[in-house]
Parts: sequence; C-alpha cells; structure tokens
Amino acid sequence: MASRFRRSTGEINPRPPVREDKKGVRASDIIFGITLAMLISALLVRAVASLFTPA
Repeated sequence: MASRFRRSTGEINPRPPVREDKKGVRASDIIFGITLAMLISALLVRAVASLFTPA
C-alpha cells in the first residue's frame, strides 16, 4: 500500500497544481469581473447623481 501511495502521490502531485491553477484563474477572473462591475456601477451612480443634482 505504501508503494501504491508513493506512486499515486508521484502521479497525482503534478496534476492537482494544474487543476488548482485553473480554479485559481477562474476565481481571479470572477473577482476581477466583480471589481470591474463595482467600478462601472460606481461611475454610473456618480454620473446619474451628477445629472440629477444640478437639476
């Protein structure tokens, strides 16, 4: 069993980093999209507020 675990870990270790990297990229893309949405929404709110405040 120990030899199997060593072999499995040797085979599995290279693979999970790739999966983790893919998940990390997806998470970073989601966070980046949320930050962009927050910035765009803030700019839109400021633009609408600037339009309504003078009038």
